[in-house]
Amino acid sequence: MKCLTLLCLAQLRLVDTDLHLHIENGQDNKADPETVQDGESAIAHQNQAHALRTRRSQFVFLSTLVKDVFIIRAADSHLCLHAHGGSKSGARICLHEDEAYARKNNNPNSRFRVVRIGTGFALKVEDKNLCIHAHGGSNEGAKFVLHEGVEYARTHENSQFVFVPI
Repeated sequence: MKCLTLLCLAQLRLVDTDLHLHIENGQDNKADPETVQDGESAIAHQNQAHALRTRRSQFVFLSTLVKDVFIIRAADSHLCLHAHGGSKSGARICLHEDEAYARKNNNPNSRFRVVRIGTGFALKVEDKNLCIHAHGGSNEGAKFVLHEGVEYARTHENSQFVFVPI
């Protein structure tokens, strides 16, 4: 993935379906549905056509200068993907804080290592062997959480993504 070396605008599609990682519109955000807010959760949602129409399914991959480790920022926003509550199994994937926050040494749950698996990738939190996973399977509305490690992700397609450059 050449676009992942410095900066890339992309979508994250689950490898076994046309569902994309999407930022769920929070209850307090009905006036401007395209504007994301801190704390909004990542879910599996819609399809490629929908992902192209909404910035809620589009992300910028920012280099950390550590090989294969990135900060994943929501397009048109300062907010970044984050494992809420720390790098632990079951931590909810949501938007939280900005790039400066994600770069701090004590925030490894805001940085993700891209690990090649077959035709796709797993996204492993930087400091633990836990990957972003669609809880309950590759189903519409599945919540993304940290779950199990890279070896588990190799055999579970709801822990594998395809990068779709925009």
